[in-house]
Amino acid sequence: MVLPDDGSSRTGVGGLDGPAADLAATLAVWGGAATVEHLAAVSGLPAGAMLRAVREAVDADVLLWCDDERLDFVRTEDREAAYADVPRPLRRLLHSAHAAALESADALSRAATLAGAGRVDDAVRVARGELAACEDPAVRARLRSFLVFTLISAARVADARAELDAVLALPLPREQQERLTHLRTWVDLLAGDGPVPAADPVEGNPTALLNAAIASFLRGRTVRATELAVASVEARAGESWAEAATATVWPAWCRLLAEGPAAADRDAREVRDRAARAGHLWLGPYHDFVAARVHAVAGRWSDARAELDGGLAAAAGTGTGWTSLAVAGRARLDLDRGDTPAAAAALERAATLTEQFGLPAVTLATAVLDEARGAPDAGLRRADAAWRAAHRDGRVAPVAMYGTDVARLALRADRRDVLDDLAAALRADPPDGVLLAPVVDLVVGLAADDLPAVLTAADALDTAGDVPGAMAAREEAACLAARLGDADAARALASRVRETADHVGADGVSRRLANRLRSLGVRLGAGGRRGRPPEGWDALTPTERRVADLVAEGVAGPEMAARLAISPRTVQTHVSNALRKLGLRTRVELATTAARHHPG
Repeated sequence: MVLPDDGSSRTGVGGLDGPAADLAATLAVWGGAATVEHLAAVSGLPAGAMLRAVREAVDADVLLWCDDERLDFVRTEDREAAYADVPRPLRRLLHSAHAAALESADALSRAATLAGAGRVDDAVRVARGELAACEDPAVRARLRSFLVFTLISAARVADARAELDAVLALPLPREQQERLTHLRTWVDLLAGDGPVPAADPVEGNPTALLNAAIASFLRGRTVRATELAVASVEARAGESWAEAATATVWPAWCRLLAEGPAAADRDAREVRDRAARAGHLWLGPYHDFVAARVHAVAGRWSDARAELDGGLAAAAGTGTGWTSLAVAGRARLDLDRGDTPAAAAALERAATLTEQFGLPAVTLATAVLDEARGAPDAGLRRADAAWRAAHRDGRVAPVAMYGTDVARLALRADRRDVLDDLAAALRADPPDGVLLAPVVDLVVGLAADDLPAVLTAADALDTAGDVPGAMAAREEAACLAARLGDADAARALASRVRETADHVGADGVSRRLANRLRSLGVRLGAGGRRGRPPEGWDALTPTERRVADLVAEGVAGPEMAARLAISPRTVQTHVSNALRKLGLRTRVELATTAARHHPG
């Protein structure tokens, strides 16, 4: 499963014929990304025909090259259409051919191939079947490592815990016992279904260092978390895919909160390249998610959406289960843009996701959705329960991360008691970091009706480079000024909010602010940007135009990704968006259009 259906009317897979159509059908029946070697073995296409089929399908924007050099569909609807066009008897034939192509590999390789295609249940079945029959201790150890890795990556928390507990019950060498115990703590941290576990750093032990880093982050100690996350990456040098956790992802995440987006952006670029060089390509979706968060904080919302869409597509294709933060982030961008239906659809699909690290991202995004639908009281009930549960379990960071939303909902629902409790909690145990510390001052200032304190918090977030954070803080300052009877100050502050909203495309924020001020007796004049048209060259974002220009220059996807410091799948997302907005079908047409707009 890849990019969601955007309702576009392009021909897509229906425009393919001959070997290209056969290739799409073979890949659709397989059910996920696949290597060209595997597809060639199943389809029986000779090298020349395979080359032409792949080129035709990629040029038609039906298939794309993944970060790990496998082929996958660009859009969900093309996969489904290709699958539906295969008659049932031929589906059975293709299933048998896929199975036969895998039989030549050993059990672990077959399981890894299935897991990489997102067929986690099949992969686990193969690995467990081989584990039951195998007597070689070394092979059994590799199979157990694969099982644990796959179950954790798929967010199958109960299964991963059961597998680890079963192994830990065996007589093991001390070193292996300690390693698995630390891995068990990592699963508990990921699941976030209880108090933050004790996680002491052990020098030279990468998993223990990572556990300590995430525990420090959750407790609001972002500077210490960054130091430990970096140490964990350094301690993991040379680990194999089966041993490496998501360590390389978290320095940028922690540094974002501790130092701001400029510093985190450097980390995110570096570790994404490092993971690719090390062969840890399964980390791609996580790096996309962190890069998206950095883009969103820096105010580059179109780039954030592209990274999230690409990362979520990759995660769906590989069975990656830890997507709550990404789905909530995408929904929140839609809400701030004013696209409530899109946010509602995403959050409905996310209702069963495990909230990673116990961060109530989906819950808080749903609370903001309630607000957008005109039910701030319902939104506050969700948000109030979420922040109190996080605080009770020792998660200080999310109390600050979502503090501005909770404070706004409390004010809109006229629940000063909730605001007072939130302010007291943050004042008693304030987090550090340039993105979190100002939120304490903001919430405390709102509880005390202290406009200068709220403005100081907004300025601090500006200095940190937190564009949406500063915008939200000034929204609260504008409403506070209106409550205090200073309509001129409210309008001046509202003007700054709307200026930022125009820049990032936060039409939903502008409308919410206008409605809130109107209820407080302050009316704003006409404002807001003339939005981008939905179609045509002027509809393209700056990054989409840059990608179109690079297509016109003949730059290949991987080189384009390297130049723009994004993943190849995110490049394809930008290409797909540009084709849709321009009403085009192929990269050749996109290159021609870009050259026409830049004849030099």
